[in-house]
Amino acid sequence: MSVFRDKVRSLFGYLQTNPSKLEDKCHSEMKSKLNHFCGKGQGLGNKCNDQEACFAVVCEAHGWQLRPEDADEGFYYTYQARGTQRAIDFQLMYIEGGEVIESIDIDLKHGDKEGFFLNDGTFLTNVVYILSFTRLLPRVKGQRACPRQQICFIENSGEGVIVTGK
Repeated sequence: MSVFRDKVRSLFGYLQTNPSKLEDKCHSEMKSKLNHFCGKGQGLGNKCNDQEACFAVVCEAHGWQLRPEDADEGFYYTYQARGTQRAIDFQLMYIEGGEVIESIDIDLKHGDKEGFFLNDGTFLTNVVYILSFTRLLPRVKGQRACPRQQICFIENSGEGVIVTGK
């Protein structure tokens, strides 16, 4: 097992046991940082959303850094690695001697209910999907609102499962 994979598992395990960390709405500085990272231009139609900012905050809290152009060695992430109009949202990587040694592609999906929309109608191969949503539980007698449960599934659409949902 590599240090990279252990670090990825630790990050995913944290997200799965703390799904509320993908639901915050107060990371405006991170949104600005990620939007700036993508640059400016006509093809930048999608701005960073709350879930993406939350994911980046959690990454940085777990020792991942937004990849600078001159990254030489360490654990980094990139945002919108293939551009803002294409899937994958993040790529986690280990760089050694300026070269990417290991990496993993991540696409985030959020739903207000128990449904999600895929960009092209299918899951991409070898992409880890982080699916988060709030599930409505059965109404409790005497309460006006249904209780809610935040859920986070993490699945690898390629070979093997890194972390699975409950």
